[in-house]
Amino acid sequence: MGTSITIASFLLFILHMVCSIGGIGVDGYLKYNTGGGIVEGKLNVPLVPHSHDDVGWLKTIDQYYGACVENVLDSVVMSLRRDPNRKFVFAEMAFFNRWWIRQSPEIQEEVRNLVASGQLEFVNGGWCMHDEATCHYIDMIDQITLGHQLIKNEFNITPRAGWQIDPFGHSAVQAYLLGAEVGFDSVHFARIDYQDRAKRKEDKALEVIWRALRTFGSSSQIFTNAFPVHYSPPTGFHFEVDDEFFVPVLDDPLIFDFNVDIRVNDFINAAITQLQDQRLLYDDCRGVGESLDETVCVERLKCEGLTVRGNYYLGIHKNGDGSRWRRTTGQEIYSPLVLAFGHENQEEWKAPHITKATITNPNYSLPPNVALITLQELDNGGVLLCLAHLYEAGEDADYSTIAKVQLKEMFAGKRIKAIKETSLSAN
Repeated sequence: MGTSITIASFLLFILHMVCSIGGIGVDGYLKYNTGGGIVEGKLNVPLVPHSHDDVGWLKTIDQYYGACVENVLDSVVMSLRRDPNRKFVFAEMAFFNRWWIRQSPEIQEEVRNLVASGQLEFVNGGWCMHDEATCHYIDMIDQITLGHQLIKNEFNITPRAGWQIDPFGHSAVQAYLLGAEVGFDSVHFARIDYQDRAKRKEDKALEVIWRALRTFGSSSQIFTNAFPVHYSPPTGFHFEVDDEFFVPVLDDPLIFDFNVDIRVNDFINAAITQLQDQRLLYDDCRGVGESLDETVCVERLKCEGLTVRGNYYLGIHKNGDGSRWRRTTGQEIYSPLVLAFGHENQEEWKAPHITKATITNPNYSLPPNVALITLQELDNGGVLLCLAHLYEAGEDADYSTIAKVQLKEMFAGKRIKAIKETSLSAN
């Protein structure tokens, strides 16, 4: 028994020595090729380091900035300076402006150089990443303008990509007015209905050319990319210490858990899985028009185009009198109160609160030249009300006048304590 133990120990010692000798020259600092560009004959996977920062959600903008975003921007600048091949995209200018004005002239100059070299890129470039389904286009225009003015004044550039990765719902206003019209060459988003995503992945239709306004033809179209999954990294590659699925990359061959080959294969598999849901990035001149070109086939023997039934509205008026019909009737036709719901999916994100409706007097009607934009009951018991005048000055003899809204009649049964005027972006 003693001899066996001695021999085993000796073999272990020899093995340890061989490993140590073999490790000479490979242990220590390893410099990886992080250069950008396409490598022929290899699987090229573009990585987009980014940060999505809500300008107020579960915390206020002040709390988010002090707890998280300030450190993100500090560490991004430091990391980009270390390696010229690194890149980062940032979207919310409300946070960037707060961080920017607190930096020294030397840091500001370094950031300008990072932007000029393309290492740091502003995407979307609005004051925030606005929602699209429940906000007014005036708010959207105002906040995009505010952010783009800051970028233009400080860096003399204009963002090129729309980055709407977190909003719920995506509108033609964003694609056309705040996409193609502001100079974006693409728009990217993550949140779509889970059934729509599954269908698009099956049809390889996550990437389309979105012609948001058919009246203006190709000038209103923009390349649109819906993510095959959420905007987070593949499972196991979050690189967060509190992620239970994260497996660190161990590249020291002397470590027993050396796993570079395994983790590389994991990443390649994740990239290939995602690639299977996408098409090549080229304009096939169809885009969302593909649905209009669909055919209905009966047992593949007889194919017919889809039959679309709609309503045509024709108004004949005296010169200058058409605005009343166009504004008021058009508002009723094109902007009715519509509630849209998706089927529940237990895996989908759910709102942490329940929205309560504010009850107004059903017997009261707004003036015909006024449209209701926002009606929201706040947590403090107040009500946020946003109204819009439908007519321009001098457009109509009767309706281009000052409109009066009787709030006591509109909110009959409620006692109005005070009225406070606020900005368009109050909600």
